Amino acid sequence: MPDTLTEPHSEILTVRPPDPAPKTLFVAEDSRYSIRALKRKLRHWPVPHQMVIARDGQEAIEMLYPVDPDEGAPMPDILLLDLNMPRVSGLEVLSFLRSRPRYAGVPVVILTTSDSHYDMDHAAALDVDAYLIKDASDTDICGVLNALLNPADAAA
Repeated sequence: MPDTLTEPHSEILTVRPPDPAPKTLFVAEDSRYSIRALKRKLRHWPVPHQMVIARDGQEAIEMLYPVDPDEGAPMPDILLLDLNMPRVSGLEVLSFLRSRPRYAGVPVVILTTSDSHYDMDHAAALDVDAYLIKDASDTDICGVLNALLNPADAAA
């Protein structure tokens, strides 16, 4: 066994910062196809992430505000909402979230097939952070998510 105090040491020590905790994306989307498409588009996004999925607007509200406070609601880094969902629409979920302090600072992205100016204006009036059409490129989607997660970098 070499004496580390007297023999030369040839090992190179590389120090890396610890990997960041994965970002949590809360997705309210009723279409399995759209969920798969979103996962494909985010496959090459370099930010470690996990997705929490609600299958409609009502489930989204119930997951974010459980009846039993001991259940613990997820604290997402970003919320992605479809507009046209059964039971409760994405705009209704957005309105609900914007009226609650817990999620006031969480960025919300509408990800929808609707290019209706009415929907865009209504979402803007509810203070949505971004409005994307589902056929947006993976580059566009990842770029919006990066800008929302790192607003200082986007402003530079």
